[in-house]
Amino acid sequence: MIVILGLVLLGRRGSRRAGRRARARRMTYERQPAMSLAKKIAHKAEVVKGRAKKTVGRLTGNRRLQAQGRRDQFKGNAKQTGTKVKDAFKH
Repeated sequence: MIVILGLVLLGRRGSRRAGRRARARRMTYERQPAMSLAKKIAHKAEVVKGRAKKTVGRLTGNRRLQAQGRRDQFKGNAKQTGTKVKDAFKH
């Protein structure tokens, strides 16, 4: 696709400027997923933390810890869903 994009841009007037724009587009596209990946990992870690709290609370009979685990797990799942929706509209 980059080759096709380059051919289309070179056909326009001011090929240097067009090449810079194409490079700028590629650079911004490549930079975005790194931050998104870090967020995805953090949200998944929150889900895992909640799952662990919930299990420990269930094993020890501690209802408060179990509720905290469910809350953390729900928060992580909600954040993951939000990230997925944002990614769907981004691309």
